[in-house]
Amino acid sequence: MNWNDHSLLWNQAFIRIIDIRRMRMTKEHTAVFYQLPSSGFLFGIRGSARIILEGEQYALKPLHLLHAGKGMRMNIQLTEQEFEYYLILYKAMLALPASRGLQKLMESCNPFGVPYHFKPQDAMYLYDIIKQMDNQWKHSEINGKLQTKGLFYLFIQELLSQLEGHQPLTAAASPVEQALRYMNEHYKEEITVHALARRWNCSPRHFTRLFRAHTGKSPIEYLMHLRTNKAEELLLHTEATLHEIAASVGYQDEYYFGRMFKKQTGLSPIAFRMHGCKQSDWPHNPFQLSEKSIVANNIDSYIGNDNYYHISREDVLHMYTSKKPPLAAVMLICLTLILTACQTGTSTNGNVAGGTSNSPTLTSEASASPNVAGDATRVVSTMKGDVTIPANPQRIVGLPVQYRELLFALGITPVAALNAHAEFPAYLSDSFKDVVKLGPGFDIPYEKILSTEPDLILGANWRIQNDYDSLTKIAPTIMLPDQSWRLNLLEMGKVLDKVDAAEKAIADYEAVAASAKEKIHSIAGDQTFMLMMVNEKQFYIIGEQNARGAVLHHDLGLKKVEAYPQEESVLEVSLEKMIEYNPDYIMLLVQSYEDSTDTKTTYDNLLKSSIWNQMTAVKKNQVFVVGTGDTSKEWHLFGEAPLANQYGIQEIVKAFENSKS
Repeated sequence: MNWNDHSLLWNQAFIRIIDIRRMRMTKEHTAVFYQLPSSGFLFGIRGSARIILEGEQYALKPLHLLHAGKGMRMNIQLTEQEFEYYLILYKAMLALPASRGLQKLMESCNPFGVPYHFKPQDAMYLYDIIKQMDNQWKHSEINGKLQTKGLFYLFIQELLSQLEGHQPLTAAASPVEQALRYMNEHYKEEITVHALARRWNCSPRHFTRLFRAHTGKSPIEYLMHLRTNKAEELLLHTEATLHEIAASVGYQDEYYFGRMFKKQTGLSPIAFRMHGCKQSDWPHNPFQLSEKSIVANNIDSYIGNDNYYHISREDVLHMYTSKKPPLAAVMLICLTLILTACQTGTSTNGNVAGGTSNSPTLTSEASASPNVAGDATRVVSTMKGDVTIPANPQRIVGLPVQYRELLFALGITPVAALNAHAEFPAYLSDSFKDVVKLGPGFDIPYEKILSTEPDLILGANWRIQNDYDSLTKIAPTIMLPDQSWRLNLLEMGKVLDKVDAAEKAIADYEAVAASAKEKIHSIAGDQTFMLMMVNEKQFYIIGEQNARGAVLHHDLGLKKVEAYPQEESVLEVSLEKMIEYNPDYIMLLVQSYEDSTDTKTTYDNLLKSSIWNQMTAVKKNQVFVVGTGDTSKEWHLFGEAPLANQYGIQEIVKAFENSKS
């Protein structure tokens, strides 16, 4: 099949849309037979069916496409519980007058009558176009029909582009490649990592890893840069207002757009337009787009004046162009130098700016008039060198999610915090009612963080290592090493001058754990205990080297299963291997997220398993199930923060007491 000939004939055709329908078959109607009144496309959405077209059979699955010609007899037979699909009927004919060559080509290769079936490389993009066509077709206005026709031409162009040079049922493009294309088409709409992951049937964490490996950036970073590039084009080549530009690149608030633009380019939109420069010319840009960018670095632009069609290049002579800086700029620079010299000459502490602190953690010094308490600062020695922070920060953001609880343990309520669930855990809900939710944190939510106007950001090395420079554009940022929660809390206490509070929080936790250990031992004695976790489609056993296992086996002194390899922190096991460990007590942690159904299905299948029901703990009714339903958020940080640990310990003590009775 020569797809180039198809393209040629489609290009010369007159098209009329007959009908667009979204149809659904169920087991009540297992077969449909009719003769097509015109040429048409079938696009599978859900389920599958066997399509018999003039005696030829095709298996139409989700995101598969089938084309059939006018008058063909079609029999659709259900092969699953249901089959949902789009049907697009159209008429096409060569526009007259047509050359003899085109007429002969039409006779030998009629693209409107030949049947074919394939899996598109970028099926989701075609699905988006079809869905838009369906929405527009429902409008009775002429404008709606016209838009449908325009979308149909786009659909055909994309279809032929994917067919060209490929045989039917070619391999699909990777989820990231499809996502890049989707983002380029829909950057002005609201796009989230969760939505992208669901779209390509990945978990958000897995999708983010794939995306970062492919592009070097997280999806949100990439989207922000894409929007900035589009805004730059509009600023340089149109006279659109800031409000119009902001709306066209996905921002409803022009002031918020201005802040985000300046954060990435180092210039306000107005300054950028006045200077007529490009983002890559400025050193302040924290996001350098990779070579795999879907936006070209050099874009030739048609300006609209036939006498000025070129872009500035070195071989173009610019007449009456002054190289001198404006007088106001010169005066501003002079004033800045004078003020800097005055401040340097009147230093009262004798320290050289940027010098190393004598303390390994921090030194205090006033960087402004001592009469202005709010301007007092401290210099903190960190993994990234000395960082100047407010002496008494009031609006702190902590990354990752554990840091919200470490801050709270120090008596500090953060201005914003990550939340893996829709709500904060119950033990924080009252105190965190005004805290801005930043989402699960698969990507650093720069826009939300910026909107909270923090005066200090604290982040773990593993979480912000690749984002450190970008975060420093928002507020002073301290990177802390990867350690246990106790060491993290002490380190945080040093940074915030709250070491006493950190030590007290640790002592309070130790007292709760010691009391619980005594109660549990009086009930369980030397019986063995195992923490098991269900997460999506896997089962895990948690060892004492893991933070959660450490709470159980170290802090609470619960006896380990001897068969468990002690050097393993977490051990993935199959259902069949589970019986080899067989403890007296099992704590079963159902680790799920609110948009996940896999974990619940896996958990339900576990309870029905004959192997599970042979386990000693199951027979003795000594299985403690935690993390299900509304309590999932309370167990999310168990093992990694003192408040979550105390909540978990209290629930474990209750479970042991209930098992005794």
